[in-house]
Amino acid sequence: MNNDDIDFPQSVCSDDKPHASHRIAGTWRMFAGRPDRVVDGREFVNFGDERTVRFNGRVPVAVELTEDPDGAYWGWLKTGAAMPVMIQPHDGWFRIQSPDGFKYDVECGRGEIVRMSCRAVD
Repeated sequence: MNNDDIDFPQSVCSDDKPHASHRIAGTWRMFAGRPDRVVDGREFVNFGDERTVRFNGRVPVAVELTEDPDGAYWGWLKTGAAMPVMIQPHDGWFRIQSPDGFKYDVECGRGEIVRMSCRAVD
């Protein structure tokens, strides 16, 4: 069974209004670590501040994430937040962080899933 097979309630959002994103595509700088093995060209894991990267046993590398519909990374951008969080180098790894793959949160306007490309910066 996948999330498409679950019958979620239709009107569960607190204000029961459609939500649309009216923001400009983003670019964000943060730190990430390099994985022990690069898979499918995805060179980074454990995104966040330097402390978060070190906590995960990796050397922090400054990176720039750019919103890109074909990008290799997925993240959650909470409505009104400055930076995406829960960034993963695979759609499945990202969606498993929410019981319904973030479907309910997106429908209620709590945020959006952003797809990004990533590169190291000096």
